Amino acid sequence: MDNIRIIICDDALYWCDFFEKAVKYAPDIKLIGTCHTSKECMELIKKEMPDILLLDIQLDSDTEGLEILPDIYNIMPGLKIIMLTSFDDEDYIFSAFSQGISDYVLKSAPLDEMFNSIRAVYNNTTRLRPSTANVITKKAREIKESQKSLLYIFNKMIKLSAYEFDVLKSLYYGKTIKDIASYRVIEESSVRRTISRILAKFDADSTKELLKQLHELKVFELFKE
Repeated sequence: MDNIRIIICDDALYWCDFFEKAVKYAPDIKLIGTCHTSKECMELIKKEMPDILLLDIQLDSDTEGLEILPDIYNIMPGLKIIMLTSFDDEDYIFSAFSQGISDYVLKSAPLDEMFNSIRAVYNNTTRLRPSTANVITKKAREIKESQKSLLYIFNKMIKLSAYEFDVLKSLYYGKTIKDIASYRVIEESSVRRTISRILAKFDADSTKELLKQLHELKVFELFKE
């Protein structure tokens, strides 16, 4: 059987050195290169065209490994990628799989698990671990619920006047009633009446409750140019 040709991109040099020594005990796996930055990773992929890339999520930033996935797939669309991380983070797991990675392994996992993952990915026999499958199912459900909530919010927002929209946006970004009144040169009581109308249109009991929901859905970020 041909050796499985892999490269590693990880900014932790000691981990790369450790894995380079350990992989010698897996005769069917050949480490053909290591790199430590996203730029080096792109260059090494172009040069070696590996079967599998072991990619650390945290390079120069906490999520750089995730952020460079589209660029990697542009270089080598069929490349199989196993994400590496020291942290079992649900958001990282979901984001990685949603972008097309093949597997996700903790650095603290036993070496046998790492080697078995490499073999399974290479042979297209990877099965999601129950814990990973649960994360993906949970996140998918959250997205579905979020989409429902967002549609509900938008249906309410189209009932706002331009003035009410601006007042709500000001509150969303931390402005107080006093700030809004001063900026518009009106009485605070007028702003309070406007807020009451807004709450009624959203069927909300309080400004705090409404703003919490809007922030969870990042509603006004969608209106940024």
